[in-house]
Amino acid sequence: MISASSQPVLVAFQDDPCWNSTLDLVAVRSDDSRTIAVRVVNTVASPVPAEVAITGIPCGDPAEISIQELASPDGSLNAVNPPSDPNRVSPRAATPPVLRG
Repeated sequence: MISASSQPVLVAFQDDPCWNSTLDLVAVRSDDSRTIAVRVVNTVASPVPAEVAITGIPCGDPAEISIQELASPDGSLNAVNPPSDPNRVSPRAATPPVLRG
Protein backbone atom coordinates (compact mmCIF):
# COMPACT_ATOMS: atom_id res chain seq x y z
CA MET A 1 0.00 0.00 0.00
CA ILE A 2 2.74 2.48 0.95
CA SER A 3 5.24 1.27 -1.63
CA ALA A 4 2.63 1.59 -4.40
CA SER A 5 2.26 5.31 -3.65
CA SER A 6 5.91 6.12 -2.98
CA GLN A 7 7.08 9.47 -4.39
CA PRO A 8 10.44 11.27 -3.94
CA VAL A 9 9.47 14.85 -2.99
CA LEU A 10 7.92 15.89 0.34
CA VAL A 11 5.06 18.40 0.01
CA ALA A 12 4.85 21.08 2.71
CA PHE A 13 1.55 21.42 4.56
CA GLN A 14 0.20 23.00 7.71
CA ASP A 15 -1.57 21.00 10.41
CA ASP A 16 -5.10 22.13 11.16
CA PRO A 17 -5.53 22.83 14.90
CA CYS A 18 -9.02 21.28 14.83
CA TRP A 19 -7.43 17.86 14.27
CA ASN A 20 -6.34 17.88 17.94
CA SER A 21 -3.45 15.50 17.28
CA THR A 22 -5.89 12.86 16.02
CA LEU A 23 -4.59 12.83 12.43
CA ASP A 24 -1.10 12.19 11.14
CA LEU A 25 -0.61 13.38 7.57
CA VAL A 26 2.21 13.32 5.03
CA ALA A 27 2.05 14.36 1.38
CA VAL A 28 4.59 13.48 -1.31
CA ARG A 29 4.77 14.17 -5.03
CA SER A 30 6.60 12.99 -8.10
CA ASP A 31 9.49 15.01 -9.54
CA ASP A 32 7.23 16.30 -12.33
CA SER A 33 4.32 17.05 -9.92
CA ARG A 34 1.95 14.90 -11.97
CA THR A 35 1.38 12.50 -9.07
CA ILE A 36 0.61 13.39 -5.46
CA ALA A 37 0.14 10.90 -2.65
CA VAL A 38 -1.42 11.99 0.64
CA ARG A 39 -1.27 9.55 3.53
CA VAL A 40 -3.55 10.21 6.47
CA VAL A 41 -3.66 8.16 9.65
CA ASN A 42 -6.56 8.58 12.05
CA THR A 43 -5.21 7.71 15.50
CA VAL A 44 -8.64 7.48 17.16
CA ALA A 45 -11.46 4.99 16.63
CA SER A 46 -14.00 7.59 15.51
CA PRO A 47 -14.17 9.57 12.25
CA VAL A 48 -12.33 12.91 12.20
CA PRO A 49 -13.51 15.48 9.65
CA ALA A 50 -10.61 16.95 7.70
CA GLU A 51 -10.08 19.15 4.71
CA VAL A 52 -6.76 18.89 2.91
CA ALA A 53 -5.81 21.70 0.53
CA ILE A 54 -2.85 21.31 -1.80
CA THR A 55 -1.78 24.60 -3.33
CA GLY A 56 0.94 25.60 -5.73
CA ILE A 57 0.74 22.42 -7.78
CA PRO A 58 -1.37 22.53 -10.95
CA CYS A 59 -4.15 19.96 -11.15
CA GLY A 60 -4.88 18.13 -14.38
CA ASP A 61 -8.34 18.24 -15.86
CA PRO A 62 -9.88 15.93 -14.93
CA ALA A 63 -7.91 14.97 -11.86
CA GLU A 64 -7.91 11.30 -10.95
CA ILE A 65 -8.26 10.26 -7.33
CA SER A 66 -8.01 6.82 -5.82
CA ILE A 67 -8.26 6.04 -2.14
CA GLN A 68 -7.17 2.99 -0.21
CA GLU A 69 -8.14 2.54 3.42
CA LEU A 70 -6.48 0.16 5.83
CA ALA A 71 -9.18 -0.78 8.29
CA SER A 72 -10.51 -3.64 10.36
CA PRO A 73 -14.13 -4.78 9.94
CA ASP A 74 -15.08 -3.56 13.42
CA GLY A 75 -13.02 -0.34 13.28
CA SER A 76 -10.77 -1.44 16.13
CA LEU A 77 -7.36 0.22 16.33
CA ASN A 78 -6.02 -2.92 18.02
CA ALA A 79 -7.10 -5.43 15.38
CA VAL A 80 -4.60 -8.00 14.16
CA ASN A 81 -4.44 -10.51 11.32
CA PRO A 82 -4.49 -13.96 12.93
CA PRO A 83 -3.36 -16.99 10.90
CA SER A 84 -7.00 -18.02 10.53
CA ASP A 85 -7.92 -14.66 8.95
CA PRO A 86 -4.83 -13.06 7.34
CA ASN A 87 -6.90 -10.43 5.52
CA ARG A 88 -8.92 -9.14 8.48
CA VAL A 89 -7.04 -5.84 8.42
CA SER A 90 -6.36 -5.14 4.76
CA PRO A 91 -6.50 -2.33 2.21
CA ARG A 92 -9.87 -1.62 0.63
CA ALA A 93 -11.05 0.92 -1.91
CA ALA A 94 -12.90 3.96 -0.57
CA THR A 95 -15.09 6.61 -2.17
CA PRO A 96 -13.07 9.60 -3.39
CA PRO A 97 -13.92 13.00 -1.91
CA VAL A 98 -15.37 15.90 -3.82
CA LEU A 99 -12.73 18.06 -5.49
CA ARG A 100 -12.98 21.79 -5.18
CA GLY A 101 -10.61 23.96 -7.05
